Amino acid sequence: MLKFKAILTALIAVFSLQYSVYGQIYDPVDWEMSVSETSDTEATLTFKATLEEGWHIYALDLPSDEGPLPTEFTFETSDKYELLGDPDQGKYITDYDPNFQMDLNYFADRAEFTQKIKRISPSDFSVKGELSFMVCNDEMCLPPEYIEIDLKVAGAVGNPSTDTPDEGGFGSGGQIGLNSDADSEIYDPVSWKFSVEEETDSTAVLVAEAEIDEGWHLYATDLGGAEEGPLPTEFTFETIDGFSLAGEVVSNEAKVAFDPNFEMDLAYFDGEAIFRQEVKKITGKKGEVKGYVSFMVCDDYKCLPPTSIDFTFSLKAGKASAETSETETESIGEKSKRDKRSTWGIFIIAFLSGFAALLTPCVFPMIPMTVSFFTKQSKTRAAGIRNAIIYGISIILIYVILGVVVTAVFGADVLSRMSTDPWFNVFFFLLLIVFAISFLGAFEITLPSSWINKADSKADKGGLVGIFFMA
Repeated sequence: MLKFKAILTALIAVFSLQYSVYGQIYDPVDWEMSVSETSDTEATLTFKATLEEGWHIYALDLPSDEGPLPTEFTFETSDKYELLGDPDQGKYITDYDPNFQMDLNYFADRAEFTQKIKRISPSDFSVKGELSFMVCNDEMCLPPEYIEIDLKVAGAVGNPSTDTPDEGGFGSGGQIGLNSDADSEIYDPVSWKFSVEEETDSTAVLVAEAEIDEGWHLYATDLGGAEEGPLPTEFTFETIDGFSLAGEVVSNEAKVAFDPNFEMDLAYFDGEAIFRQEVKKITGKKGEVKGYVSFMVCDDYKCLPPTSIDFTFSLKAGKASAETSETETESIGEKSKRDKRSTWGIFIIAFLSGFAALLTPCVFPMIPMTVSFFTKQSKTRAAGIRNAIIYGISIILIYVILGVVVTAVFGADVLSRMSTDPWFNVFFFLLLIVFAISFLGAFEITLPSSWINKADSKADKGGLVGIFFMA
């Protein structure tokens, strides 16, 4: 889990040092807050939201606790006023939300919330608190926002009725503080992987690899000399136990180009960014390095609020490993193999594995049968080669067609889920045991004779149809 304290600290630092960034952060919701004194002792606080087309915010009440952040108003207690009941909301829409895969209550285009208060103090006062909400469209959700409420209200008795919208009396900022179910649905165009590369018994290299979605970019640790602009990627090391940092964080070469969001040339990464930090061992015991990386991502039209990710590296003498929180992880063995293995290497290994499969007991006896089929069906050597190629292509087509049909009906990841599902593998294991017992002569499993006769008749026809059914 992300450490809320570290995230909050990083965000406050970003907001205070680079407040100008918020003018560029994409926000599809505009809020207007106002106060109207409805009587000598009562007033109504009104909160109006105007949403861009295609976006929606959620209602005060949601049917499930596992889902998005509902719109919520939190008011500070005071002896100058008291709340009259709970906040009211207008008519909302109840419909299926593809982000959370459930029916939810939300507002589109416009939303209006009101809160009635009883004015107790005879002098003017302010109602303070916080408005939290989450905005989504049909494809993604932005991180929840927290807006400060600070509305001035006239004192009770004898004060004229006024309608005083509060303009500029509050600010907004992105802050990550949801439960894990909501966090899993928040749109995040950057995924991080942390690992350790060991160089010697006394040194190691901490590696942070960011994979960036197409169309988005991540800013470099050095923006190219710009003093104002976005938040650069920054690594903060809070705990360094048994090791010491050697030098600064280095990365692969960043791209320097004009950024339309900040109207200046900036250094950023597209597609992938890799950061490395060398450390030296200073004790004979295992060490640990903890910290967080803060970063900001933008596309050509908008920026998402700054984000922080925690990391923990555990290092041992002669053997290094990495642990992460809220990130994907991979072992050192997997990392080194993935780095050393090229695409051509994987292809060659798979190709040779296919030849090795020919030596298995269930395949090898089929080789003379297949060869005899082509020699008898083909009058010339060229015809035999052609038929063999068609035979191979037919096998490929059969598997591709079956795969396309299965994934089209059950989803793109159904084959992966089936291969890793324990119950499916147990069923498949039992099925093979039954076939093995039948093969040893305990009983016989036969298809309906009509099916066999039809298949054999197609295969005996010759030509392309015969080759296809032989495959």
